[in-house]
Amino acid sequence: HLANPKHPEVLATIDRAIARIRACGKAAGILTGDEALARHYVGQGCLFVAVGADQNLLRDSATALAARIRA
Repeated sequence: HLANPKHPEVLATIDRAIARIRACGKAAGILTGDEALARHYVGQGCLFVAVGADQNLLRDSATALAARIRA
């Protein structure tokens, strides 16, 4: 299910991994570019969730700024 992080099998596998990590008394965390998935993983008990990547956030902010300047 490459490039399909919302596939039910992928979600179930990650949820099981988070549960196993937490059961071992360790902090679980994940990186996702999807806000809905980030909320899901927080709900599953992840203590740290990185949402997005630096280059994408910078690109989106610069694009929005340029659009406002041109308007």
